[in-house]
Amino acid sequence: MSIAVAWFFARVIAPNDRALDPAHYRLPGTIAIVSSAIRSGGTGEIVYEQAGVRQVSAARAADGAAIPRGSEVVILRCERGVAFVEPWSVFVGERHRDLDAGAGGLDPDRPAEPMHPGRSPAA
Repeated sequence: MSIAVAWFFARVIAPNDRALDPAHYRLPGTIAIVSSAIRSGGTGEIVYEQAGVRQVSAARAADGAAIPRGSEVVILRCERGVAFVEPWSVFVGERHRDLDAGAGGLDPDRPAEPMHPGRSPAA
């Protein structure tokens, strides 16, 4: 009997045993979907994936604004089990203002040029 238990442990359980990576469980920066609308100044619910497992959390808008169900959001921080989120479009817009034409970045009126292996995009 003990040989069977040792074999089972060595062949089935031990290969799946690995060290946990703290980066897999860090929430700030995680993309989530609002599953229950977040009312203005209120709390709603988000769904996100963490280490391959679907997770659910209470959520509030970081700026207190309403966020409708189905919106894609970014988790900014967590306090007392509540995730503070911001809509993805707002998050990207605020952090990438330098990508406008005036800062030498992307020109929204100019079509994107395809990238080819071994070549850099045309200036």
